[in-house]
Amino acid sequence: ADVGLVLADNLPLFIIANLLMGLGIGLYWPAAEAMVADLTTDSDRSEAFALVRLADSVGLSLGVALGGMLVALTESYRALFVIDGVTYLLFFAIIYAAITETQRQTSKTTLQEGWRLALSDLTLWVYVGVNVLFTTYLAQIQTTLPLYLKNVASGGVTTAQISALFTWHVVLTAVCQLPVARSLRSWSHPRALALSAVVWGIGFGGLWLSGTTQQTLVWGAAALAVLAVATVIYLPAASAYVVELAPEAQRGIYLSINSQCWAVGYFVGPPLGGWFMDQPEAIAHGFWPVLGLTTLVAVGVLGYLSKRDVGHIGKGRPS
Repeated sequence: ADVGLVLADNLPLFIIANLLMGLGIGLYWPAAEAMVADLTTDSDRSEAFALVRLADSVGLSLGVALGGMLVALTESYRALFVIDGVTYLLFFAIIYAAITETQRQTSKTTLQEGWRLALSDLTLWVYVGVNVLFTTYLAQIQTTLPLYLKNVASGGVTTAQISALFTWHVVLTAVCQLPVARSLRSWSHPRALALSAVVWGIGFGGLWLSGTTQQTLVWGAAALAVLAVATVIYLPAASAYVVELAPEAQRGIYLSINSQCWAVGYFVGPPLGGWFMDQPEAIAHGFWPVLGLTTLVAVGVLGYLSKRDVGHIGKGRPS
């Protein structure tokens, strides 16, 4: 994909390279999460996923910062993809030489049987619906909120101030990830996810206040702090819960379905938020209270899931 992006001088090749990049990402996430699941036990899995999410946050933040610096200094986007391709080669070498297969047992279940098992798991699909809500929330923060602060919020903020707000959010997310995961390690995953939904709702209320008052920066910083906590509660619990649902030999399939929640959330979220931002000011302001109300749905569904024997397939025990 990086080679294609370096060589791209027309739209078809650019699209093909992006599709290849998407394929690579799609292969990466379920395998990486299944590997974490294989290497951990029930008691420490949430904290392990929190550590991986911390690495994700640091990597994404460094990538954006260093990539932006490189483009600003050289004005060469192609150099960015050359460097990216070299790092993937290093990543391949490390995996090939230093990482061994982590699955602890072999399974006689065929691929078709594994998918049939996953597709018939009602608990998994109920959770998928809730998880799409969470990933849509994340998409709104990254795509809709900057537009809202710049074009709709009453207080009026500059691009530099918006950048500072999001830097605050990213740093706080990284700092809070491990401590929050450690403090919630005794909680069941549905209960932790329900707490995350409540905190998301509070954060959306703060975003509404940031746009409807003149104290946009103050309320925006407070809301993004709350949403950072909501995010760090959600990320490890979501992956760990899917692992809890999955039979050990089908973790990759279950986690690939979990990854699709991100694709759906980021497919639905930006157009939805953009449509609201194009409406009259009152409707644009009302977007955040509407999102806040949807968290009540998430809390209700997660309460239902917490009462089910969520380990009936994977572990054979209740949550």
